[in-house]
Amino acid sequence: MAQERDVEVAQGVTDKRLDSAICRIGEEHAVAPSARLSKARLPEDEPLGYLLNCVYSGFRSQVTAKLATRGLAFPQYLCMRMLSRAAGASNAELARALGVSPQATNVLVQELIERGLLERPPTVLYGRARPITLTAKGVLLLDEMERLVRQAELCILKNVTPRQRRDLKQILATLA
Repeated sequence: MAQERDVEVAQGVTDKRLDSAICRIGEEHAVAPSARLSKARLPEDEPLGYLLNCVYSGFRSQVTAKLATRGLAFPQYLCMRMLSRAAGASNAELARALGVSPQATNVLVQELIERGLLERPPTVLYGRARPITLTAKGVLLLDEMERLVRQAELCILKNVTPRQRRDLKQILATLA
């Protein structure tokens, strides 16, 4: 079954009706930050961390729903995305970047290796850290996941202008 999904992903098969249904489902489960805010408080009076958490919760529910259609989880996407930017990272480096324990990261990496999406050498010449990289199959699947994540972005930012989207990304990149 996972192989069938991977074939569909590799071929770029999508179902627009399913995507729009997922967008609606995510909207039902994600309460807009403004709906969570007290009527007595203005959004600019709210702590930044609180607002970021509200946006993240809505975004994560959108992404999780979309990735689930491909049999993937949000942490798997994050792991693969990080490796696409830092090929050859060690398990410890991934754990720090993901903000989880090395043991949890090892379980995640092992699952992705078993699916043929990541690889790491059985041994290394120096030290103990074994570099982890995406396989060709992993790169193809990551490309498909990136498309799904972009769709989730559009769902969560549907009431934001393209200019505001660019500005928001620039501000976040500056803060990151």
